[in-house]
Amino acid sequence: MLILKIFIEAIAVFIIAFAVLKALAKILQMRKNRKLFASEGTIRLELGISLVLALEFLLAADIVGTAISPSWSDIGKLTAIAGIRTFLNFFLEKEIKELQQKNQSDE
Repeated sequence: MLILKIFIEAIAVFIIAFAVLKALAKILQMRKNRKLFASEGTIRLELGISLVLALEFLLAADIVGTAISPSWSDIGKLTAIAGIRTFLNFFLEKEIKELQQKNQSDE
């Protein structure tokens, strides 16, 4: 189970790293083309979606890690982590929806 947990966490790290590199590349390209703020909302939207996906993978990794033989302490920690990540996920999704609506109204 530990190997599975590490593998799932590695997927989340890969998603975040790829999304950040992709966002940086788009920002550099945007600056090069002198479009200072033209598609910045789109970049934030794509990055936010990737972060939400990575948070889901990290939560899954925590669940897998606790599934072996959980103690009450492990269950309490998982509950706290799940609550925090759900809270973050909620607000990320809210911001993503706002950015999507803004992008649709700009078109």
